[in-house]
Amino acid sequence: MIALQAAPELRPLKPPLELVGAPGPPVALLVALLVLVVLAAVLIVYLARRLRARADPALVAERELQRLLDARLPEQGRLKEHYERLAACLRRYVAAAYEVPATAFTPPELTAALDGQAPDSGLVDYLRRVLVLGDLVRFDHTTRTSDEARADVLAGIEVIRAAAPTLPSPKSGGGSLAPSPSGRGVG
Repeated sequence: MIALQAAPELRPLKPPLELVGAPGPPVALLVALLVLVVLAAVLIVYLARRLRARADPALVAERELQRLLDARLPEQGRLKEHYERLAACLRRYVAAAYEVPATAFTPPELTAALDGQAPDSGLVDYLRRVLVLGDLVRFDHTTRTSDEARADVLAGIEVIRAAAPTLPSPKSGGGSLAPSPSGRGVG
């Protein structure tokens, strides 16, 4: 105290500042909130992918085949693309339903791998015919009419439905791929 009385110039010149409002949230809290939001987004994406992976392969294939029919590629003169998409859809279905590396096999290798696994020999016969025929069309060794190409897709839907017992038989006119009121399969 004696030093402050002796040297008034040593006293603080300004009083401490008073805060007008409450202080903002700490930076650490903002960073933690941001990390939490990012983790929630990653979790949502992960769960969505897992749900998509669990989708019924027959239902997915039927939807793809119906989209292929709706695209009407043969009528537009795009027959090669039609058969490329048909073969890709069938190979994805076989890979998902029977756990066979269908995209790595030639048509004869694929049908040989499925001979013992597929519950319906109609699927194997259909794949044997359509995949070879698709290769012939894609490599300009044969031609097909748009009606024949359309019939190949409709036959694919029939064969997939026959191989998957949980799906009902198709109705006349190709059937609808909308979910049934019971929530099971398509009808």
